[in-house]
Amino acid sequence: MKLQIATALFATALMATACDNGAKPDKKITDAFSTKFSNATQVKWDKEDDNEWEAEFTMNGQEYSANFSENGEWMETEWEVAVEDVPQVVMDALQTAGENYDIEEVEIAEKPEGKRYEFVVEDGEHNMEIVIDTEGNVLKIEKETEGED
Repeated sequence: MKLQIATALFATALMATACDNGAKPDKKITDAFSTKFSNATQVKWDKEDDNEWEAEFTMNGQEYSANFSENGEWMETEWEVAVEDVPQVVMDALQTAGENYDIEEVEIAEKPEGKRYEFVVEDGEHNMEIVIDTEGNVLKIEKETEGED
């Protein structure tokens, strides 16, 4: 009987730890968020790692995510865009970097250093991430390994 109780208590504690995603960021982080995104609604916070928080939210009908450091410093904002909204100079660079690939997803990633376009492309067998800045410079080309999403 003691073993069953101990097992039940352990399972309950394990489930509580696994489901404890209700952590809240410090006020300095939420204040920094509110200052930068005063029109945001439906804000949901997640702890990315020991030093970073991510807010997922809606603003002007568009879904966004924004990352902040533990000290409240804004790090990055991302949102999806349609292919037809990507500047031609970026599309030309993509064509050169990812020829024969189909575009699966396009996001804008805005960081303190500037804005960049992040593409997920695939050729039927392989997925690849291609990152291009607003000037058409390819910043990263990375093939995803099998089993990676």
